[in-house]
Amino acid sequence: MIDPLQSTHFVVVTYNGEPFIEKCINAIKEESPSSPIHAIDNGSVDNTLSILDSLGVSPIKTNENLGFGKANNIGISRALSLNAEHVFLINQDAYLEKGSLLRFFEKPESNQTALHAFIQLNGIGDRLDSKFSSHYLTEAYCPDFLDDLYFNTLKSTYTSTFVNAAAWLMPKDLLLKIGGFNPSFFHYGEDDNYVHRLHHHGYELMLHHDCKVHHDREDRPQSEFFNDTKSKERLFLQRISHPSSQSRAEHILRQTKLNYWKKRLRGHSLESTIEAIHLNFLNRNPINEIVKNRETSKKQGPHFIDL
Repeated sequence: MIDPLQSTHFVVVTYNGEPFIEKCINAIKEESPSSPIHAIDNGSVDNTLSILDSLGVSPIKTNENLGFGKANNIGISRALSLNAEHVFLINQDAYLEKGSLLRFFEKPESNQTALHAFIQLNGIGDRLDSKFSSHYLTEAYCPDFLDDLYFNTLKSTYTSTFVNAAAWLMPKDLLLKIGGFNPSFFHYGEDDNYVHRLHHHGYELMLHHDCKVHHDREDRPQSEFFNDTKSKERLFLQRISHPSSQSRAEHILRQTKLNYWKKRLRGHSLESTIEAIHLNFLNRNPINEIVKNRETSKKQGPHFIDL
C-alpha cells in the first residue's frame, strides 16, 4: 500500500523568501518528514538559497523570475516524474499546521479527483486570513458554511467556487486531466484561471476547513501587481483566457481597437480609456499565444507540464 505522506510531494516557489522560508520548510518536515520537497527559486538575491541549503533542500534555480505559475509547473513536473501521487503547492510564506495533512488523508474525500484547498489563517494562526474572512467563507464562495458554523453542524469538507493557490493539494489524476498553470499568466490570476478550467472540465474545488496553513502576509505593503493598471490587465487576460471564450485572436484585437477609438472619438481621455490599457498589454503579450493557450486548456490532458 502506498504511504500517502511519502507519495505527497511539496512544491514551494521561492523569491526573496528569507523572512519565511525556514519556517515554511520546517513546518513541512515536522508534519511529513517523508514527503519530498521541491523548491523552485525564481532568482532570489537575498539569503533564500543559503537557507534552503542549510535545511537540506536543493532548489531548482531558474536564475530569473518566471512568475508563480511557470515556476510551479516546473515543480509539478519534477514531482510527477518522481512518482508523486499528490502534489501540494504551498507558498513560501505559508506554514502547514501540525496534523492537517494527516487529517486530510483520514477523510474519504481525500480519494476524490478534485482540487483540494486548506483553510488559511493569519501568520500566527489566531485569526482567519483576511481573504477568507471577507470572501472565501461567505455564501457566494462557500455555500452553507456560515449557516453550518452558526448552527454547529459543520461538515468536514465544502465545495467552494474559489480559494487562492497558497495551499492547494492536487491529486495526480487531476493534474493529468487539467494540467498545470496557463503560462499566459505571470503573477496573480493564474489560480483564477486554473479554477475556471477545473469547473469547465467538471471537477470541484473542495475546501477542508479543519486542515490549515498559516499564511504570513499581514502588514505588508500592497504588491505592485494590484495597482489599477495591473489589475485591469489581469482581469482582461482572465476574460480572454476563460475556457468558455470562443473569440478568435483577430476578433479580440479588432474589437479592442474599435472600442478604444469609439471612446476617444466621444471625447474620453487616454487615461480613462480601459482599452488603452488592454492594447498596451496586447502589444507586450502576443494575442495568438494567449488564444493558443486558452484553446489548449479547453481539452483534457497534462497541459503546460512536462512528463
